[in-house]
Amino acid sequence: MIFYMNRLTSLIFLILSLPCIHSYAQGISSALVPYPNSISATGGRNFDISKAGNIVSGEGLEFAAVQLRESLERHFNYIGDGKSLIRLSIDKNLTDPGHYNIICNNKGLNITGSGPEAVLYGVRTLEQIFTGDISMTSSGKIRAFEIDDKPRLPFRAVMLDPARHFLPAKDVMFFIDQISRYKFNVLQLHLTDDQGWRFPVASHPELTDGQEHYTKEELKEIVEYAALRGIEVIPEFDMPGHCRGLAASHPELCCRTLAEGEPGLLMLCASVDGVYELYADILKEAGEIFPSDYVHLGGDESDFGNNWAACERCRRKISELGLDNAEELMGPFYERIIRTAGELGKKVILWLEIGKGRQGSQPLFDYPEDVTLVSWRRFTGELGVDLAGGNGNDVIVASSDYCYFDFPQYPGDLPEKDNWGMPVTTLRQAYRLDPGMGGNPPHLKGVMCALWGEAIRDINRVCYMAFPRAMAIAEAGWTEMDRRGWDSFINRVYPNISTLMKAGVPVRAPFEAAYEDDSEWSLCWTEEFNGSRLEPTKWSKVGKGSADWNNTMSPEEDLVTVKDGLLVLKGRRDMSIKDSIVYVTGGVSSMGKASFKSAKFEIRAKFNCRNGFWPAIWLMPDRRSQWPNAGEIDIMEHLNSDKYVYQTVHSSWTLAGNRSNPVNYGTAAIDPDEFNVYGVEVREDRVDFFVNGKPAHSYPREEGKEGQFPFNDSPFYIILSNQIGGNWVGSAALDEEDCTLLEIDWVKVYRRN
Repeated sequence: MIFYMNRLTSLIFLILSLPCIHSYAQGISSALVPYPNSISATGGRNFDISKAGNIVSGEGLEFAAVQLRESLERHFNYIGDGKSLIRLSIDKNLTDPGHYNIICNNKGLNITGSGPEAVLYGVRTLEQIFTGDISMTSSGKIRAFEIDDKPRLPFRAVMLDPARHFLPAKDVMFFIDQISRYKFNVLQLHLTDDQGWRFPVASHPELTDGQEHYTKEELKEIVEYAALRGIEVIPEFDMPGHCRGLAASHPELCCRTLAEGEPGLLMLCASVDGVYELYADILKEAGEIFPSDYVHLGGDESDFGNNWAACERCRRKISELGLDNAEELMGPFYERIIRTAGELGKKVILWLEIGKGRQGSQPLFDYPEDVTLVSWRRFTGELGVDLAGGNGNDVIVASSDYCYFDFPQYPGDLPEKDNWGMPVTTLRQAYRLDPGMGGNPPHLKGVMCALWGEAIRDINRVCYMAFPRAMAIAEAGWTEMDRRGWDSFINRVYPNISTLMKAGVPVRAPFEAAYEDDSEWSLCWTEEFNGSRLEPTKWSKVGKGSADWNNTMSPEEDLVTVKDGLLVLKGRRDMSIKDSIVYVTGGVSSMGKASFKSAKFEIRAKFNCRNGFWPAIWLMPDRRSQWPNAGEIDIMEHLNSDKYVYQTVHSSWTLAGNRSNPVNYGTAAIDPDEFNVYGVEVREDRVDFFVNGKPAHSYPREEGKEGQFPFNDSPFYIILSNQIGGNWVGSAALDEEDCTLLEIDWVKVYRRN
């Protein structure tokens, strides 16, 4: 009870104190979100609003001028009958989109920009200065300052999902007003999904029969409303999966049918010409409403096994085209769709799926170079940027571990239902996003935060889930990394929360920021195996391979089970196997689903001790670098009936005979009859191993040894595996009924604060 009362008290205190926070955080930068890339107080005489004249603006800047006047009237007793100049203008010398300058002193106030949207950015910045520098504002003055600012990335988007729960046009426009405060310049509208089809198609009115949907006039009004505020609206039509909304009126266009309420994922049939004909009509009418150069055409979460791989027509097409699997049919499918979009003057955006040929470090299929890809899967952000850029595709970062705002903001917070096990994404976690992943990749186009609508039923919930986390992503897309900092950001957030509340925007007060743990590591990913099956968004079964560690792996159901809060991986003798290896074992991997860089890993596990049994917990590099160039980290390997485990690193350096220069492995004593916690911390200068929280072995980085320490160069995925027999462990002798067990209680991953 004390725990919850403390948080309630903190929340009440924060809300009550919002109006007076400015009293100790005043200045021109104290409410600026996103933070400008160049700002300075010039020390000159202040600008006195009472002496200000009317606003002078150039052609195309009428809306920016109206916005500025309204802000001046709201914050000051502005009349505009003085002599000091307030001027808005386009500067043709500013060539970067979004680039603006502000110069303010006793002589006047000038905002120049590369275009109307850039000038409006300057106005938005001024509004925040009025809010943050409250003592100057209350005295009717603006401090002398200069700003020279432009965005780090050209594409800064928010995605709304009215397909799951319909959002009326007036609510969408209300939301546009809020995201324009923070210099977002794209709104992606997810218009179609399993739960609904919200886009009106005059030539196919059956698509929206009986459903809430937008009219063409409403969508045009949204587009125009957004454009005035510097925001481009991009429609999304999800395909070839997420198509039940279309299948309701056109079941013949899918590979199979499902009864209403029957579980399962449908896909559009890649072999039915009617699919392409229908989407040609849809895209043509979309082009009449949305002037954007882009259209988003989905491409995520398709169930190939139960659709294309099981569809006689699609199997025939796969054979005719000489493809290896159903996933590769995505290439010909999108080739036709993209050609249609191109003929209508549209460029295509797709969700980037990883897992080509069931290998989780490759794209699902060969994406055309001119397609922009959105890297979205959890903990694969760096891999997505690397894969997309390496193939020549522009990439937008929307990593769900930072950018999915349907996830709760605090343990036990909304969504209170329809929660399929969503992880918590705090404001601080969202702010940790660096879209460049430590650099500035040449194909990095932008960022996007997503508000998926399964549990977001109305605009009030939309705003509550978006703010203040959207401010964090706005700053990630706009502000260079060396200008960013959590302590600065959270203090700049507070006055913005006050502004939103005064505007009637439901917003979550991040009370936990007052006492967040300042320890070195914070938990960012966990798996406690509390369900009844292996979680497919986190794990895949390991298939049979040719190496010692996986040559007995099998996907048989009884070898990988989840029961009583444990992942149980079994191994047993199989007399039906006719070759020399007569054992089958179970293993799982997070390859292509969760990977982590410079992180701390802990796994609580227990296993049998048998001759020839070799359980192991590994980290392998989740990118295109071939093993062992990107390294390998063995958190735990156990042999036979030993009362200790091995903890090892491998690299091209160690495999060239340098296992003792420095020593690449250590052993640690364990109680084999009990659960033990195996851990590793991957740092910039060393890899530290632990058992039950106690240091066990450390592998240092040493200068001048090429390929010795690649462990910070790649994100790593997790392998939990059984192995029976092999060159290292020796031969096994299990009876037909005998079995080995590796039991995993939980897996935890921590990110450095």
